[in-house]
Amino acid sequence: MDYQRNAFIIRRGSSSSTDRNEELATAAFERRLIVYLDEWSNRRTLEARVYGATQGERPVLIGFQLDAGYGVAPEQIWKVIDDLDRVLVQQETYEFCERTLPAQYTSQVLKFHAVSPDTDLDMSKHEEAGD
Repeated sequence: MDYQRNAFIIRRGSSSSTDRNEELATAAFERRLIVYLDEWSNRRTLEARVYGATQGERPVLIGFQLDAGYGVAPEQIWKVIDDLDRVLVQQETYEFCERTLPAQYTSQVLKFHAVSPDTDLDMSKHEEAGD
């Protein structure tokens, strides 16, 4: 089991390469499904929705999580993934489904590199963002 989890992780450093950046931007734009390992090393599936950069040019992938896995009831929530070494882009795409990325997530992104065509961005000022 541990071997499978370790094999899943993309080697550190690959997420800073041009190819990796292009792969993640394409995943968001082409509406690809993403599998990632969460902070407890559980596999999660999400719809890739936005690829961009936060303060300090740190790349992030934002998606809509579709499952919780391991027999846990589905938890459909937005997720920001900044540890891109734990992300695997799938070939499958998700069904066209319009969603709006909430302001608390759009406010974290300083540069948008790719946004899925069925995702709207709430660009209103988020209350916690400050002045």
